[in-house]
Amino acid sequence: MEGNFNIKMTQKLESEVSLMCNLSKGVEEKGIQKGRQEGRQERRDNSHGIHIKRTENCR
Repeated sequence: MEGNFNIKMTQKLESEVSLMCNLSKGVEEKGIQKGRQEGRQERRDNSHGIHIKRTENCR
């Protein structure tokens, strides 16, 4: 950070930056999990819709 942003790196700042990185990784993982759950639910909903349509066409 010192070279790129002219900010003196201290142990406290390094610790805080590390904490922020860990928190952002947790937020990212939570978002990925939520997206996967929504995708699975959408596939289930779509597969039920296809099944219903096929049943209706058979009558």
